[in-house]
Amino acid sequence: MKPLVGPIACSAKEENIVLVVNLNNAAAIEQRKQMMAVIIAELGRKPSCRQMANLLEARGVHISHVQVSKYYHQMHLSLPEPPRLLLPSERLTL
Repeated sequence: MKPLVGPIACSAKEENIVLVVNLNNAAAIEQRKQMMAVIIAELGRKPSCRQMANLLEARGVHISHVQVSKYYHQMHLSLPEPPRLLLPSERLTL
């Protein structure tokens, strides 16, 4: 069986997630960064590192908030955003 390779598909609206399997480390990192970019675009803002880790976890990506912080820095997203209250529709339901 051939491993699935290709771009990721991640949409919070459709809740369809396609994860690429059998990736080398560099490809897995790029996939996580792409998923983070999709989440940021969907939210219209950069969530905190802990929020992003929880959002990725909900999509099947196991990652720590520390690693999210490192990726934010690599993606030049390390500038903090002013704190704000989450709308009820943005709150995580666990």
